[in-house]
Amino acid sequence: MKKYQDLENKVKELQAEIERLKKEEKEEKEDKLPRDFNRDYALKFLKNNSCYDLQEAFSWGSTPQGYDYWYNIYKPLTYKSKYVVPDEAIIQIQKWVILSYQNDE
Repeated sequence: MKKYQDLENKVKELQAEIERLKKEEKEEKEDKLPRDFNRDYALKFLKNNSCYDLQEAFSWGSTPQGYDYWYNIYKPLTYKSKYVVPDEAIIQIQKWVILSYQNDE
């Protein structure tokens, strides 16, 4: 095997390990509650889709989705438009609500 082929194989192995670690880190973040998570506000948001409840439910910047993701959901809700909250956001908040109950056990 030529030296460059050996090096290419090592690079591929390292890239695969980097991807594995990124995936692991993302899964760990998703299994944790966001900072300042408030189950009552999260439940109210799931029921009413109120921008106020979303704002009070958790610290947006501490989520895997990040601040901008939640702000882009919050903003149209402030206009009381017919905006529909994305299913992914609803599902994520539901997961955190369930996790918060599990953490209480």
